[in-house]
Amino acid sequence: MALALAPWATPWETFGVPRPDPPGAGVVAALVLLAAAVALVRSRTRAAVAWAAVLDVAGAVALLVWLATGATEGTGTIVVAVAAAGLALQAAFDAAMLRA
Repeated sequence: MALALAPWATPWETFGVPRPDPPGAGVVAALVLLAAAVALVRSRTRAAVAWAAVLDVAGAVALLVWLATGATEGTGTIVVAVAAAGLALQAAFDAAMLRA
C-alpha cells in the first residue's frame, strides 16, 4: 500500500515496478485494501473476515494479471509475485478462520 501511495518515482524505480497509469487507480486500490484491513481489525466479525478474503483474492488476481502483462521486470517481477503470494496466503488464512 505504501508503494501505491508514494507520490514520487524513487520507490517505484527501486523495486523495478512501473507506476500505475492512471496513477489514481493505484491509489484507489491501495485505499480499498487499507480500508478492508482497518475494517477487519475493528470489526472481527465473520462478515468482515469474508470481505477481507474476497478483497485479498481480488488483490492477488490483480497483481497476477499485472505480472501476466509483462509490465514488470527483474526485481519488480519478484516484488509483485511475492505480494500476490502474500495476499493469496492471507485469503487462505481468512478462509480458515471462517471454517473455525
